[in-house]
Amino acid sequence: MLFGLEYFAPILPEMILLFGIFVTILVRLLVDKCSYEKVYLSSQITLAISFMSLFFTANIIYYGSVYSDLLEIDALSFFVKGLLIFGMGIIFCYGKSYVKELKNNNGDYYLLALLSLLGMMILSSAANLLMVYLGIEVMSLPIYAMVALWRDDSICVEAGLKYFITGALASCLLLYGFSLLYGVTASLSLAEIKVFLLTHAQNHSFLLPLAIVFITAGFAFKLGLVPLHMWAPDVYEGSALPVTMLIATLPKIATLTVTLRVFVFALATEHILWSKIFLLLAISSIIIGNLVALRQTNLKRLLAYSSIAHMGYMLLGVATADSYGYSASLFYIIVYIIANLAIFGVMLSMHNKKCYPSNIDDLSGLNKASPLFSLLLLVTLFSMAGVPPIVGFMAKMWVFDILIHQHMISVAVLAVLFTLLGAYYYIRVIKTIYFNDDSSITATIICSMPCKALLCTNGSVLLLFGLFPSQIFNLCSYLTIGL
Repeated sequence: MLFGLEYFAPILPEMILLFGIFVTILVRLLVDKCSYEKVYLSSQITLAISFMSLFFTANIIYYGSVYSDLLEIDALSFFVKGLLIFGMGIIFCYGKSYVKELKNNNGDYYLLALLSLLGMMILSSAANLLMVYLGIEVMSLPIYAMVALWRDDSICVEAGLKYFITGALASCLLLYGFSLLYGVTASLSLAEIKVFLLTHAQNHSFLLPLAIVFITAGFAFKLGLVPLHMWAPDVYEGSALPVTMLIATLPKIATLTVTLRVFVFALATEHILWSKIFLLLAISSIIIGNLVALRQTNLKRLLAYSSIAHMGYMLLGVATADSYGYSASLFYIIVYIIANLAIFGVMLSMHNKKCYPSNIDDLSGLNKASPLFSLLLLVTLFSMAGVPPIVGFMAKMWVFDILIHQHMISVAVLAVLFTLLGAYYYIRVIKTIYFNDDSSITATIICSMPCKALLCTNGSVLLLFGLFPSQIFNLCSYLTIGL
């Protein structure tokens, strides 16, 4: 049958998610009493069904390009989609109490988050420049709205406006780069672009390097890389905590996935050029991210500059233009997401002076209020700092290892030195948690038992991956082997 189940199977998770969004909209509009709880429940059920449909889809379809090479169905896309859906469920769980307290527009938060997730899932399978752009816009536009969703807070509105304007500029750069690439290759399919560049190796137009620069700029904005990073601190600080948690995690792996598909797969013949650009972006991000983070007292801005530095470390693996490096980058971004979910989860479980923590000093008294959550933050921050035996150490070590194998010794030494420098601001936070004794500041933990169990599991995963990292790294190698 032309339009049977097998025809729609490759996009079954996306179709279920889209249908769930429509159902959640109806719940939001038609149910008056306890509508927030029902919207939350509808969103989580949608995510659960979408997640289960991934396993069904994987068993009835063959890997490869579908729908006239618009989408690529492979192990990497399935894994990333599963991680995105599962991660969104965790974000909803951690932020439930916070969003409920905001009252105004709290149901719209879930609708926008699900719509953004749909864009991320499209992006993870995109095999055509049009689908790449569609995925990025569907992912980004709801996030712009989420940042400014609570209009009573002028800081949120300001952050949303800044993010929208800079994001629109980045989209223009990306679209212009795609148009130049189309002008060179006369194709929008990533597979056809790769074949064209392979068969016309000596006849490339001068427009091709220009296209690569513009496309790199568009992706660098989404990852928050220097010099397209200036939106990150203001948006992180101005957004509500659950929105900041979303921005800091899931879009990163979706963007990394499409970066690998566009550059490593389609533009493989130009790896000498784009690897040098990536290396410059990575080094700049590591230096500026770590240096500026040293001076931060606001937790969100600290995490923003930390994110800039971490994206630099992650990009070093891609910049090596080596399959081992791609695996290291994917492993790094997975570890980074798990650690950030734990940090924001703890922040969303705390009340200081009847509000959520915003400054580092707001974490004073946490060790007395909750030794368990203090230990969880200790493990998470040590992981981000790269302290063994936690998995963050292995993530950095594999990136440094591939740099050494590629004879990029000076870059590896620079990265190690700034890792040691960056450990300072993480240790400063740990010192505040354990050794600052300020009786005027009292941390109160408000966390349901399911959320507390999820947070403990989140922290335990960092330890478990640190003890058995090779299995996860082998999985990442398997996922990137087809690039």
